[in-house]
Amino acid sequence: MQVLRAELARTKTFRRAYSSSAGTQTTDGTSTGVRTPAEPETDEPSHNRERPEPSLAIWTLDPTRLTSAELLTIDSSTSVTVFSPNADSDTPECRLSFPKLTMRPGQRGWLYYHQPPSGPPLAGEVRFRIAASEDPGSFELGVDAVTRSGIPWCISLPEIAVDTSYAAFGHILTAVDRTVSRKLMNTTSQLSRIPKRCVHAFGQPFELFMEAGTSRVMLAGKQGLGFAELQNIAMAGVEAIPAVKSGQAGRRYIKHKPFLGTAVCAFERSARTDHHGQRVVVIRMLRSPESDPVRVNPNYVGPQFSEKLMPREGELLMMVYRGRVMPWVGDVDRKAAEGRRNPIVSLGILFDNATEYGLPSAELALAQSQ
Repeated sequence: MQVLRAELARTKTFRRAYSSSAGTQTTDGTSTGVRTPAEPETDEPSHNRERPEPSLAIWTLDPTRLTSAELLTIDSSTSVTVFSPNADSDTPECRLSFPKLTMRPGQRGWLYYHQPPSGPPLAGEVRFRIAASEDPGSFELGVDAVTRSGIPWCISLPEIAVDTSYAAFGHILTAVDRTVSRKLMNTTSQLSRIPKRCVHAFGQPFELFMEAGTSRVMLAGKQGLGFAELQNIAMAGVEAIPAVKSGQAGRRYIKHKPFLGTAVCAFERSARTDHHGQRVVVIRMLRSPESDPVRVNPNYVGPQFSEKLMPREGELLMMVYRGRVMPWVGDVDRKAAEGRRNPIVSLGILFDNATEYGLPSAELALAQSQ
C-alpha cells in the first residue's frame, strides 16, 4: 500500500514543478514523504540558484490512517510545502513554517487533525504529533509539539476554512477523511475574522499579553464563534483626561498598565459562595513562558499599585475595583448599561459547551473537588 501511495504521488503531482519531484526512497522501497526538489534546467551554477523548500504529500490527517510515508522532519527553521495528491489541480499548495515551536532539530512526526472530545466541531485543529518511533502504530505514544508558551501548535478549523492558502487541508478534511462536513466548512468560510486559536472549554490554556490593556479571546461553540473582551485585568487604573476632537471638547482614557510579558491562563467557573448557581468566570494564571515572563514594566510612570496586583503562577488574575485589589470576575448574565453590550457575554459559550459536550478531565476533577 505504501509503495502504491508513493507511486500515485509521483504520477499525480508531476505538474507541480519543483515541489513535486520524486520521493526519496528508503531501503524497503517506500517513500519517506519529504521529497528533494527537482533541479530546474538552466546553465546557472546550482549553488547560485534559490532552492525551493521540500514538499510533502499528505493523503490523510486521520491519526488512524497515517503511514510512515507522511512522516515530516522539522525544526524551528523548517519550511515545507504540503499538498494533497488527490486534490484538484487548482487547489493551492500550503507552505508551512514552524518558527515558534520548541523542539530538537530534526524532530520527526505527523500532521494530524485533532477534534477535542469535549468541544464542538468548530474547535477542531491541525496539530503536529512528535513521533515516538517511525511506526504509525506508536502515534498515541507521541506528544504534540508546543509553542514557547507550552500551548499545542495548531492551525484552527476556522483558519483553514477562511484562509484559501490552507485549501489542501480543507480538501483532505472534507473530501478524503470526511472528518469535517462540507456544510460546516462552507459556513465557517464566511467568517469575517480569522482566529489563530479558539477557546472552547474551561481549563483550556490561552495567552494573555499584559501590555494589551483589553484582550480579545475567540470562543468556539456549537452555534458559531464569539469573542469576549477582557478588560481591566492587572491594570493599576484608568484615567480620563480632556481631549479635543474635531473642535469639540471630550475625554480620552489612559490605561495604566504596570506589567509586561505573556501569561498563559485558563478560564474557571467562580467557586465563591455568592456566585453559586450563577454563570461567573474567573481567570487563573497557569504559568509564564521563560521567553517572555510576566514582569514589572521598568518604564511604568502611572500611579502606585499594590504588589497583590502582580500576576502570579497558580493564582487568579486580579483587578482594581473601587480602590481595592480583588480577583477579576466576569458575570456572563450581567446587564449592561443601556445602549451597550456586556463585553464578556460570549463566555456563556463555555457553560453551553460544558453542558453539551461535558467537561475536560482536568476541569472535571477540579469541579468534583469543590
